[in-house]
Amino acid sequence: MMFEKYDAYKDSGMDWIGEIPHDWNVVKLKHLLQEPLKYGANESGIEFSEDLPRYIRITDFNDDGKLDEKNKLSLTWKKGKDYLLDDGDILLARSGASVGKSFLFKLENANEKAFCFAGYLIKAKADINKIIPKYLYLYLNSEVFFEWKNLIFNKATIENIGADKYSEFFIILPSLDEQSKILDLLNPFLMNIDQAIAIKEQQIALLNERKQIVIQKAVTQGLDPNVTMKDSGVEWIGQIPEHWNTITKLKHIASLKGRQGWQGLKADEYIDEGPYVVSSAHFDGLDINWDKCPHVSIERYKMDAHIQLNIGDILLMKDGAKMGKMAYISNLPDLACLNSHLLLIRSLKTQDEFFFDSKYMLYFMLSEKFQDYVQVKGTGTTFMGISQESIGNFPIALPSLYEQIQIASFLDKRMLELEKGKDLLLTQIEKLKEYKTTLINDAVTGKIKVA
Repeated sequence: MMFEKYDAYKDSGMDWIGEIPHDWNVVKLKHLLQEPLKYGANESGIEFSEDLPRYIRITDFNDDGKLDEKNKLSLTWKKGKDYLLDDGDILLARSGASVGKSFLFKLENANEKAFCFAGYLIKAKADINKIIPKYLYLYLNSEVFFEWKNLIFNKATIENIGADKYSEFFIILPSLDEQSKILDLLNPFLMNIDQAIAIKEQQIALLNERKQIVIQKAVTQGLDPNVTMKDSGVEWIGQIPEHWNTITKLKHIASLKGRQGWQGLKADEYIDEGPYVVSSAHFDGLDINWDKCPHVSIERYKMDAHIQLNIGDILLMKDGAKMGKMAYISNLPDLACLNSHLLLIRSLKTQDEFFFDSKYMLYFMLSEKFQDYVQVKGTGTTFMGISQESIGNFPIALPSLYEQIQIASFLDKRMLELEKGKDLLLTQIEKLKEYKTTLINDAVTGKIKVA
């Protein structure tokens, strides 16, 4: 796609912005707002109610600028009345992994009657006599904004952008008429890109569903489609292959261990070298991102042999928002042990052999039957968790160890095939997002003439 350039440019006065169209100006964000930037409510949300304002947190808006409809919370009118959102308000994330992320609130897209926002967010109310809210939102999703954000981080020890810093952010500003023309031309292109991304995300969702179907069938029926089935005796398990072992509880065939209350371990004990400490934050798919794991002393590592990791160990997150998430220790770059909130699962053995192949058990625990069990047995209101006892009482029927290895090998190959398809789609999505960001950036910084 080819665009013209403006007739004349001038120096913006800032290296990271460069030249801008001659008739455009550079203005600080604080001079383009109806009121000073405002922090959200420093309150805990309550159970969602349609009769109360919905409480928007950093985790509630996605990268596509839409609100997540899961895990909604509310705030009472008394606590939320000073933090209500109006059409066109923009929310800015000020800390954490989402810092710099923004959300444009549009009444036409709202499912609830009223909305308020949480303390880790900052509200920007655009002065519509100077800047169109959608134009400001696009500018906050441009490369020039991301470059500014990185400059802020390079000068700070903590990745945090408060209202004081956001207020000083420079906006490259055309006239209102030109802003409107830029939006009129950009909107169709952006809509087409978003639609293409949505289609590919749907394809990824279908691949994930396919993975779950393949896993579920293999670990509950085996690989022989003509095998004779029998009643398992457990209603929600249903039928199993006739030659599989009778139902037993997981605790009779597996060692289930976790760190007991951190055992006094504190973050200030972490060191630069030594045995790794693994937590759920270090899960990378089913693998462990060892580069992100902290280290502890050898003395700390030796305190509890039950949570020292071996290759083939299965890890389960037993509480929190990602309860049921799994990881598999496929390699160990050095000694490693478990942090809290995780359960280590390892096969017990008879005199002759182990009860189960660890890779087979991993796939079983990724299956819908096991994951549903975890969610059903989880307890708690705001912080869900499943007990070690409940995991141990999970009923399971196993094929022979030889058949388990066959099933695991089959699933390894099928998952690899499906992951390749997923990786291709993710690459295509990333390229579309990069193109979208570049198009926005070039338009709002005047590198191309779209009006």
